[in-house]
Amino acid sequence: MPSVINIVTNEECEIFIQGKSHGKTPKKVVVNPGFVIVNLVHPQYGRISKQVEIINGDTQNLYHNFP
Repeated sequence: MPSVINIVTNEECEIFIQGKSHGKTPKKVVVNPGFVIVNLVHPQYGRISKQVEIINGDTQNLYHNFP
């Protein structure tokens, strides 16, 4: 069953999950269950790295506010 991570930020940024580019925020991305590393890269504020646990079949929300 697919799992989804819903990524929302207050400013548009690039999304990388496990090192692979997934476009820009906001975005919903289908991922495998387990722990994933999400990197959010903003041209002015740099890179933010978050570890997120994805449960099989669930949607996990990830919100981040850049300064």
